[in-house]
Amino acid sequence: LVFPKGRYDFWAQHAIEKDYHETNTYDVNPKILAVLLEQINDLTIDGNGSEFIMHGRMQPFTLDHCRNITLKNFSVDWEIPLTAQGIVTQSTSGYLEIEIDSHQYPYIIENKRLTFVGEGWKSSLWAIMQFDPDTHLVLPNTGDNLGWRSYDATEVKPGLIRLSDPKKEADKFFPAPGTVLVLRHSTRDHAGIFIYHSMDTKLENVKLFHTCGLGILSQYSKNISFNDVHIIPNTSKKRVLSGHDDGFHFMGCSGLLKIENCSWAGLMDDPINIHGTCSRIMEVLSPTRIKCKFMQDMSEGMEWGRPDETIGFIEHKTMRTVATGKMNKFEALNKAEFIIELSAPLPAGVEAGYVIENLTCTPDAEIRNCHFGSCRARGLL
Repeated sequence: LVFPKGRYDFWAQHAIEKDYHETNTYDVNPKILAVLLEQINDLTIDGNGSEFIMHGRMQPFTLDHCRNITLKNFSVDWEIPLTAQGIVTQSTSGYLEIEIDSHQYPYIIENKRLTFVGEGWKSSLWAIMQFDPDTHLVLPNTGDNLGWRSYDATEVKPGLIRLSDPKKEADKFFPAPGTVLVLRHSTRDHAGIFIYHSMDTKLENVKLFHTCGLGILSQYSKNISFNDVHIIPNTSKKRVLSGHDDGFHFMGCSGLLKIENCSWAGLMDDPINIHGTCSRIMEVLSPTRIKCKFMQDMSEGMEWGRPDETIGFIEHKTMRTVATGKMNKFEALNKAEFIIELSAPLPAGVEAGYVIENLTCTPDAEIRNCHFGSCRARGLL
C-alpha cells in the first residue's frame, strides 16, 4: 500500500473505536484508531515521505494480531499537540509570565486554571518542564522538578499568561527569562503506534514528532525490528517536545527486539523501556489454582498469560525466582484480579504474597548505533 507523497489528515470523529488495555497507559476506552490493521499478514505500508497529521486524541497506527507488517517512510505529527510549550518572559518570587503561541497551543483561562483546548478535548496545566533556549536540552537538575501543580492563571494580554503562586509552595521554581517551558496538561491515553499480539513487525524510516502517550508500544508481540526510527521534536515548528512519554515501550514481548540507527529527544519519559508485568498471588485456591492481582492500575485489564507459557515464582522480599511452572488457563475475574490454573501443583513453599512473572514473554534485545538525546527520565530501562 503506497501513499503518494503528501499531507494526509486523520480526524478522530471519523476513526474506528475499539477497547484496548494498554500497559503503562491510563485505561481510557474506547481507543480512537486512525489506522487499524487487524489479523492482517504480509503487508507493507509505504508513506513515500508523507506527513500523517492527527486531529484530536487518537492512536495513529494499531497492529492487532498481525504478522509480517512493515511500516516505512512517513512522519506522524499533530495539528494541535497534546502537550503545550511556552517561553518565560518574566520570573519573580511570586509569579511567572509565559508567552504562548496560541495558534499552535490554543488556550482559555477557566476557574483560574490555564486550560488548553483542541479538537474535541480540553485539559488544564498540571506540570512544567524546563528546556535550555539555546541547546533545547532539559536544564540540569530540573527533570523531576515538575512544579506548578497549584497556581492562579490570568491573561496579561493575548498570548501572555501570568501564573501566580498564592500558596507559596516550596516545590515551585522560577526559571530565568528566556527558558523554554514544556507545559504538561494532558494524560497518557493512546500510544503512537500500538503493536499487539503481532509477529515479525518492521518499522523503517519513520519519525514520530508527537504522541498522546507512549510512542511505540509493543505488547505481547514477537520479533520486532526498528531501523531509522526517530521520536524527536518537530524543529520546523520550533518545538522542543516530542512524544508525550516513553519512546519505545515493550511489555511482555518475546523473540528478538532489534533497534538500529534510532534516536530520541525531548521525551517526558524513557527512550527505551523493556519489561514484563509481575503480579501478586493473593490466594491459593487449590494445589493448581491461584488467585492473582495486577498491583498497578496501568496494568489492569490485560491478559497476563496464555496456555503453556512458563511462570516464574518470585519471593517478594528477596526478588529471587525460587521455582517455575506451566500455565494451563487464564481466567479474568475483573480488571484487576484473575485466576491462573497450573499444569502441575504449586511448587512447595510458594504461597500468597509471592509474585508471578511470565518467563515466556521475555525478549532478547540488540540495540546498535542509536542516539539517546535529552529526555526527562532514564535512557535505557
